[in-house]
Parts: sequence; structure tokens; C-alpha cells
Amino acid sequence: MSNLRRLINMLIYILLAPVLGHEEACHVISEEGRKEDKIFLEILRKLKARGIISPRTIEEELLTISKNFELSGVDPTVYFEYLQMKVIEHLSLLKKRYTDILSAVLTGVIGIFMFSIILSLFTGSVILRLLILMIPIVFVLNVHLNQIELVKYNYKVPIIASLTSTLIGLMIARYMLHLSIMNVSTIEILIIVFSISFSIFYLPQFIKFIKFLLTINSRIIRPIHELLWDPLKVDIRGSTLIEREVKRLVNLGKSICSPWFISRISRLVDSLVDLVKSSVRNSIMYGIFIPAGFLLVVDALSMFTTFSPSITSISSVNAYNIYNVPIMLSLASICNRYQLEIFKLVGTTITSIVTGKTIHSIGLGICLIPIMLLACKIITGL
Repeated sequence: MSNLRRLINMLIYILLAPVLGHEEACHVISEEGRKEDKIFLEILRKLKARGIISPRTIEEELLTISKNFELSGVDPTVYFEYLQMKVIEHLSLLKKRYTDILSAVLTGVIGIFMFSIILSLFTGSVILRLLILMIPIVFVLNVHLNQIELVKYNYKVPIIASLTSTLIGLMIARYMLHLSIMNVSTIEILIIVFSISFSIFYLPQFIKFIKFLLTINSRIIRPIHELLWDPLKVDIRGSTLIEREVKRLVNLGKSICSPWFISRISRLVDSLVDLVKSSVRNSIMYGIFIPAGFLLVVDALSMFTTFSPSITSISSVNAYNIYNVPIMLSLASICNRYQLEIFKLVGTTITSIVTGKTIHSIGLGICLIPIMLLACKIITGL
């Protein structure tokens, strides 16, 4: 994931460098001793040792600019404005890159679903179609690497609870109801039990995050603005990562306690919050369209299954026609209720996880599984 702490460290750097100098700013950032905090100090050592000819990261570029500006004696205000411009450009680039990735994910997933329908006309192999459905999982990694992590969830309790309830359900199905474990309906019920058990412990955490997003202005931006007239009473309390990280900026503002310095903090936090809002908004807009492609595939395969008897008879009558035989035989082979149920179950699980991760997290995707299964039931007929 895009590291929020690195972004906050950049904001702290461009605030302190014009005031303390780039070397002292690097040492202040590295005081907490985390891995992300030492990046500026490592770059500073490299800059002193052999210089940086072509900066590869935003941190290297900021340090190179700072060194040149301080050697030339540039006015501190101009110094800050230039660094601020570079960071805002970087934030805009992150926003654009994440939007492009979401667009590619949506296009790729729907394209794969469309391809699975076309492939169904030429091959009845359910295994091949299931393998194609696995491809969207690759997109989950791409989204994960570029999402900004705003909150850390406790996954231990939901996973333990869901595994325990699923195991209990499996025992009941096997030894009390005498149901076959390989039966599609039994597997579907166990997946629903797993999802609901996970949701019971996950959704309260997710609802807290939603409440934070709806009140982000009052919980982050307003306290920063209040620093201008009442710095001693202002504080940011919260469990989300962004609140904990922005609190570092609040403490920095309190330590210097100057209106011009706090106004700079306010501008930078506004840019950061705008990036967060844009990322969340785009994630929701692109994510909600992903299930549409899969539901279209399920609808098409359900239609083939409905016409199964007529397709089988046509394929036997037209066996002499070499152009009709492959398509008709493959249609007859895919028009199998059992194969459709397997395809629907696996596809629903994968689509829910991809959708949930695109919108917010894999945990949300697990919670969406029963809803997606219900939508497939409605399409295919209960």
C-alpha cells in the first residue's frame, strides 16, 4: 500500500527544511526510529557522500532542491513554496495513477468476464472457465500496492470466529445432517456461514471507518484551522492511521505556535485530505461496476442451461454439419446445472473479493459474498 507515514514525513520535511535547514529536518524526522522515518536520513548520507545526479524518488528530489536552495541563499518563503509545489505535484500524480489503475482493473475484469462467455461457445471445460475467473485476483495485488492505507483492521478475531463457525457447520452437515461435503449446496452454505461470521466482527470496525470518512472535515481539517487561534486546546483523537499521523503535524504546529507556520500546515493537510477523499470516491465509483460483468456471465450461462434440451437435440440432428458441431456440442456440455453452480460459487467468491478490495478492503469483499450469491440466485432463479 501507499505508505501514509511517508507522505506525512514529506509534509514535515517541507515545513521544517526552510526553517531549520535540510540536515536538521532529516534528523528531526528520523527521531522516532521507524523504517519510514529513516528514509530522509539515508538519502542525506548518500547526498553527502557522492551526491545525487538524477533523483529517483520524491524524497531524493526534495533533498537535492533543498541543498541547492540553501547554498544559493534563497528566501525561506520561496524555498517553502517551491517544495510545496513539488509535493502537491506528487500528490496529484498519486491520485492520477490510482485512478488509472482502477480504470484498468474495471476494464480488465469486465473484459475477462466477456471472454469467458465467448469461450463457453467453443469449450465446455468448467476447469478452464474457472481458471479464467482466477485472473482478476492478480488485479487485487495491483490495487493493494497503490491504495493509501487509512485504517488498520483487527482481522484476527473475525478470522478465528469465521473458521470456528465454519468448522462447526461442517461437523453438523457431515455427522448430523449426513450431507456430502462435495455437494455444491453444502459448500455454498459453509461459505455463507464463514462470510456472516466474519462480517459480525469486521463490520463494526468498518462502520467506524465510514463514520470517520463522513466527518473527516470536522475531525482533521477543523482542528488544524483552530490551531491558528487556540493552539493549546486543539487535539486530534482517533484510532485511524490518518488521524494518528496528522496528529504529528498538530504537535509540530503547537511546538512552533506561529500563525504563518500553522497556515502552511493547514494548506498541506488540505491537499492530503483532498487526495484521501478523491481516492475513496474513485474506489467506490469503479468498484461498484465490477459485479455487473460477472452477473452478465451468470445470466448468459443460465440462459444456455435453460435451453439445454433443445441444444442437445439440435447438436445431434446437425451432426453432419461440420460448422455447427463444435459450437452445439460445447453448448450442450456447458448447459449443465452442476457445472453452472460450481462456476457461480467460485466466480461469486472471487468477484466479491475483487470488488471489496477495489472499494476498500478484502474484508469488505468477504462480507459481500452472501449479497453476490443472492444476486446470482435471483438471476438464475431461486
